[in-house]
Amino acid sequence: MITIPHDIDIGPEQLKAVELAATACGRLAATVESAAGAASVVLLVRHAVRVHDGTAELATELLLTRESIPTAADAAEFAHDEFKHPSNILRAAVIAGTVVAAAPASADAQRDAALAGALALVHGGTLPAPWVAPWQLDAAARSAAVQIDRSAAWGEWIRVWCHLLAREAGTTERALRSAAAQLEAERVDARAQHRVGGTDAEVLVWLQTHLTFTIRAASESLGLTRPTVGTAIERLELLGFATELTGRRRDRIWVSSTLLALAGSR
Repeated sequence: MITIPHDIDIGPEQLKAVELAATACGRLAATVESAAGAASVVLLVRHAVRVHDGTAELATELLLTRESIPTAADAAEFAHDEFKHPSNILRAAVIAGTVVAAAPASADAQRDAALAGALALVHGGTLPAPWVAPWQLDAAARSAAVQIDRSAAWGEWIRVWCHLLAREAGTTERALRSAAAQLEAERVDARAQHRVGGTDAEVLVWLQTHLTFTIRAASESLGLTRPTVGTAIERLELLGFATELTGRRRDRIWVSSTLLALAGSR
């Protein structure tokens, strides 16, 4: 079992990597804050899908059940007080390293390290929710993890893990920006649909800002009749803006097609 050190001296390379990761995480947090209301939870689903090497089907399942998705509340119970450091990202790297060092090639160990790292980032205030953490270690990271196990050498692991975190945060930010642009294009298209008494644009905004969509919930929130909302969501589905998740004829649940694609993206 790896012991979490009480202190670690980091050099210029490690410090530069920590700062790079901090900048990338900050940009991601700012992008999520400016995005649609459902973006934060969609990114939680995305992280769970990636960590579990899942597919769009797993994203659909998680959206329907909301189970097995780590949340900010989980991080409140996640604390390793053995290691203190002003940099929460460095602390998260050490926590992830203690999880994966004994079996760096194991998919289960990498998955557990990704969860631990993500929750540690939240617990220390780097991110508001566990959206990202290195979830698939490359050869350099696995080699660095072996060094931890064999000689308690942390420097290379910290450098590599922080670079992986920066890359993951950057990839996620770009995916979210692309989705936001697509959502805006859909709203423009919906507003251009000239129908007498058409409510497509209004219903589309509700769809895009909620994790899942039911006719009953949207009807009550928008003050529209259920038939009106039902007709609108079916038109949006025909346009490709909405995806029905249940396959049922009654009590159906829709999701924004763009947000579903984001949740299941690799």
